[in-house]
Amino acid sequence: MPREEAKDEEGGANNNVTIEHKVTNSAAAASTSRAAPSLAAALMTPAGMGALLFAGAMTGGFGYFFNEWFQIPGLKDQVEDLEKEVDRLEGEVDRLEDANDEFESLNDRLNSSVLQLQNQTQILNASLDFFEEQNLMLNLSNQELDMLLDDFRDRNAEFNASNMILNATVLDLQDEVANLTTQVDDLEEQTRTLNGRIDELNGTVLDLQLVRDDLNASVIALEGNVTDLSNEVDELASFNDDLLSAIAFLDEASGDISSLRLLLGNLTDAIEQNRDALIGRTELSYRDTIRGWDCAIRDAFRTQPFGGNFDVPIGADAYTLVQRFFEIRIANPLCLDVAEIERYIDETIIQSGNLPPVTATITELDDGITEYALASLDYYFPTTAEVGLTSDDWAAADYVCENLPADKKFRFF
Repeated sequence: MPREEAKDEEGGANNNVTIEHKVTNSAAAASTSRAAPSLAAALMTPAGMGALLFAGAMTGGFGYFFNEWFQIPGLKDQVEDLEKEVDRLEGEVDRLEDANDEFESLNDRLNSSVLQLQNQTQILNASLDFFEEQNLMLNLSNQELDMLLDDFRDRNAEFNASNMILNATVLDLQDEVANLTTQVDDLEEQTRTLNGRIDELNGTVLDLQLVRDDLNASVIALEGNVTDLSNEVDELASFNDDLLSAIAFLDEASGDISSLRLLLGNLTDAIEQNRDALIGRTELSYRDTIRGWDCAIRDAFRTQPFGGNFDVPIGADAYTLVQRFFEIRIANPLCLDVAEIERYIDETIIQSGNLPPVTATITELDDGITEYALASLDYYFPTTAEVGLTSDDWAAADYVCENLPADKKFRFF
């Protein structure tokens, strides 16, 4: 730092008083202070240089003048005061230098912030250009959207017109549906009526089939009876011839008792053989009745749900027809009780506890009736070890089960 020195000679002795004045470097001050450049520029002018030289000359001259020619009382005290003031000023200068350093740091930060702001400005300018392009594109898109909106308005008007037409068509269709619904209801009612008639006709057809089967059985029985009658006529004619021969023989052997006994024994054997033949013929007729009846019932009810699916119960509605069928085909020809047959089916087959057994399937019904009918044959035509009718019982009934007394007819329970 530049220094100014003043020499004070008093009493032949040299006393040097040094006044130091700290100033900041003009180049450094120019970068941190806004006032320093203007002061330096003023001093660099000719007028500033002259004033500076004049001030230095005056200062040196006055100092020399006062030191050499005048003796000022208390000058030393003033000098000490000035030194203190100089020290204070140096401290102030140091403080100002520290503040200047802070200002330099702040200026650097401001310069950095300026650079950042410049970069941000460039980015914002680039973004502004981008957004201007986007805005232009959006404006074009808005124009296109306006055109599309106008097109949509036109289409909407067309759709509204079409919708009005469709609404009118819907109303017409609703009226048509209402008419069709009424017609469908009428057709359903007619269908129910026809189904009822069909059920009645099916029942009638079944009754006619049963009557037909009964008549066929009767025809077969009558044909058998005609054949039997023809055979019996032939046998009676033969028996008549034999009887005439026997009468002639008796006339000839009226006095021979042994011959009469022989003749009576032969007649007894012939009568027993004839009974056995008639009983055997009746048994064959009854077995023919049972044989094939299971196919007949399935064929008769094949159009019914339980006739097509053997796991489906017969049901209460159809059971009456089924009961009528097996009554004509099995129960009546074999002189069996229908209520006993139903009880046998329930207790031994389905075990439901309900009578009549309407929950039985056609297979269960067939099995129960077949078992019951075969049990009746064991009673009507017993073997030696079985209990049942005798040849005398059949002879008394003319070999027809309907002629048997009630206590002689088959009962399982």
